[in-house]
Amino acid sequence: MKPFFLKTRFFCLFLLTVFFLFLNTLLSAQDLLVHTKSNVFYPLMNYESAYIEGGHTLGLHLPDYMALASLKYNYADSANYSITLGLGLPSWQVGFQKHLFSVWNHPVNLKLSGVFFFQGFGGDIKLENGIYKSEVTNLTGVLAYGKTWFMNSSNDEKYIQLDLYYLIRLHHHFSIGFGGGISENKYEVGTWDQNGNTIISTKEKKRITYQAALTINYIF
Repeated sequence: MKPFFLKTRFFCLFLLTVFFLFLNTLLSAQDLLVHTKSNVFYPLMNYESAYIEGGHTLGLHLPDYMALASLKYNYADSANYSITLGLGLPSWQVGFQKHLFSVWNHPVNLKLSGVFFFQGFGGDIKLENGIYKSEVTNLTGVLAYGKTWFMNSSNDEKYIQLDLYYLIRLHHHFSIGFGGGISENKYEVGTWDQNGNTIISTKEKKRITYQAALTINYIF
């Protein structure tokens, strides 16, 4: 077992990294909005714990799945499945998570998520693995693939993302979580004719985005 100070050093480094990623997310928000020419807030974030605790949870996520902020309600039954409803700015979300199996007592879950926003809608599928857990902390690794559809546009986007989410249980009724990750978006850019009426060709482009999030949860 590693000495406590080594664990503390690793944890402080993790929090510092997430903090700078979080600042970068907020500072680059306006540039991303201009780049995509839409009302969708990027990057894509939807951090959840792989450990399903039975009961009801109300959480504030900053930022969240295509939103500047989101308030989420989560109901879970007997550590087997959970249902999530979220209301964000500018989106609302729904999610269903199902426990598949466990590897060395670490859960592997499948989650389906959908989001609706002013300019369209999207959905993704996530594979979540609980890597580590104690009585007060756990770490979740998330691999996700999704797609968004924009209204009045043929420039739909596909993305793949890898996230880490660290949850700390502060009290019987309160927990706080930190997330960080990276996503790759693929989107098409059209070349218009001289009159600007018809697209004569399209070209696929890629965008790499680093991301971070903070969640505050109340369990009741």
